[in-house]
Amino acid sequence: MPDKQRLFRLTSDSNNGVFDTLMDEDIEILPGSELALQSVAFDRQSQKVTVSATNRGIDFGLLNAEVQAGNAMDIENWTARIPFGTYSQLVDGETLMEEISERMNAVTDMSLDAKNVVGNLNFVYSINKGAQWKMSLDSDGRADIQCKTQAPCQISRDTWSKSSAAIDTTVYSGNVTPPTVTGEQDASGTLGTLDYISRASSATPIVNGDYNDSYVWGKVRMNKGTGCIRARVAELTSAANDINFTIGLVLDKTVLEEGTLNESHMHYALRCMGTANAYQSKVSPAGTFQPMVNSAGGAAFTPAQVTKQTDALNSNDVVEIRVEGFTPTRADPKARTQIAIQAHQSGGVTSVNDPEVIPTVRQDADWYYFISFHKDVDELKLDMVEADLDSYEFEQNPRPVAILGSLLEFPVQFSLLETVVRPGWAVGPRTPVIPFSDRSASFNFSGAGIANFFNYPLNSLPRRIGRSLQQSGDYHMVAPKRAEFSVSAKNYILLFDNVPLSSFDTYSRFDVDARNANSGGSRRNILATIPVKEDLVTGTSITRIAYEPSSPNFIAIHNRSALITRSLRCRIMTATYDDVEIDGLASLTLLLRSDM
Repeated sequence: MPDKQRLFRLTSDSNNGVFDTLMDEDIEILPGSELALQSVAFDRQSQKVTVSATNRGIDFGLLNAEVQAGNAMDIENWTARIPFGTYSQLVDGETLMEEISERMNAVTDMSLDAKNVVGNLNFVYSINKGAQWKMSLDSDGRADIQCKTQAPCQISRDTWSKSSAAIDTTVYSGNVTPPTVTGEQDASGTLGTLDYISRASSATPIVNGDYNDSYVWGKVRMNKGTGCIRARVAELTSAANDINFTIGLVLDKTVLEEGTLNESHMHYALRCMGTANAYQSKVSPAGTFQPMVNSAGGAAFTPAQVTKQTDALNSNDVVEIRVEGFTPTRADPKARTQIAIQAHQSGGVTSVNDPEVIPTVRQDADWYYFISFHKDVDELKLDMVEADLDSYEFEQNPRPVAILGSLLEFPVQFSLLETVVRPGWAVGPRTPVIPFSDRSASFNFSGAGIANFFNYPLNSLPRRIGRSLQQSGDYHMVAPKRAEFSVSAKNYILLFDNVPLSSFDTYSRFDVDARNANSGGSRRNILATIPVKEDLVTGTSITRIAYEPSSPNFIAIHNRSALITRSLRCRIMTATYDDVEIDGLASLTLLLRSDM
């Protein structure tokens, strides 16, 4: 007998993608019947948020619950403020996440006592040094606010320079004589505490001012949160007014790769001009090196303690270029960072901050460090050289245990006018006194708008996310539900509630851990998948979807006996079984075919 084919046009204005229809007569579905989608059309309304003064803030930071017995601390660090405006998930979702990432890093620094410093009687350090914040989608399409903390790259450590991590991150280069790392031990016999980097003696004359003769540089960009390139002057003997070493940041990585570095490439740099002359700084590509001055009185800031010591806990000069936050203003609303060039000496003496603190072009700029050696090992040694690299590009696993007294292994904050040696700091066993396992992260939205936009349940967010810093890994706050703008949302499913269909799906609807191509499969009542490119309606947050297959694809109905119903109930969902917000009237056309 010929087939009997019936057409059904279903409409819905439910705003949630559900078609719940009721006919005025019975629909008989015989065994062996098939159903197909002929066409579908709907406007999808993207979730929007209007950012105002009441909901634009995100409070976040690293916390330290307890510094030592009887000295509890719980610091709320920073507030990032999202730019005013109305944002649509489908249009602005990923852009807004990038903006939030930049804003979080842009307000974070490692120099404010009241904000981010913990310490005891003998030392001070920043819990934010080497920390970088980021907001992105996880592998399941959910928003993830995260913080990665990373131990610094130990450029002058003998064991480090021979490790695979150093090979992947650090280049000891030079057109004449590349720098080398020498392993030494201090007076107590502790290995590695006095390791230093230097330029080996060479018969080739040193060209003073050639930055490519002997230099070390980082293949991985600097941390986009807080961090620094820092070195201690282990030994300096030349009094001549010429360049001894130069430490700096560039944006053009190519000049480091090719050995063509010159002063015009240096955006920020510090150089030492011998024991009797002031340190010099440079704060722009077009600028020139200028003498640095003492913050206490404006006198020339010359090297103080540069004699070789026999113990790691010494007070030799420390130089650094620091990368940290620069709060956006109304006049300059873009997320930016700031670069601070400083030298520090025993007793809390430091170079003046101004004009060495300069806002950079953009917070997300890729900075690369270098250190050029203009004297050989007989006149110059640098030790405790460290660089904080991009935590999402540079992985160190496992994380080393912090050792008190080492600038490399313990983030002493010299920019706080603290020195390695302080009164009462006994030289002896170097045992951590900070309970690193008590550290945690904090995230709080100032209003429901941003939280709901990324599917965070505002009222049930964890106050603190804990993780030991002695373990590899990060702090994460993951939304329980996928973001609307995730890649998986570009495909739709037409799913029936009351018609059993012979369709199967390997994607697990309920078990997140089983969501892959090889598990979680079962029969689902899927009539069709709708792989379409969404067209944005100009000036709105609405995307228009219209789909009609070249020919109807009939799916067998899974029934052994006749089904009689007056209702056809189905729904449009994303490819990951999330609801779809519909704007206005949605319609779809179905074809029911039965063997008569």
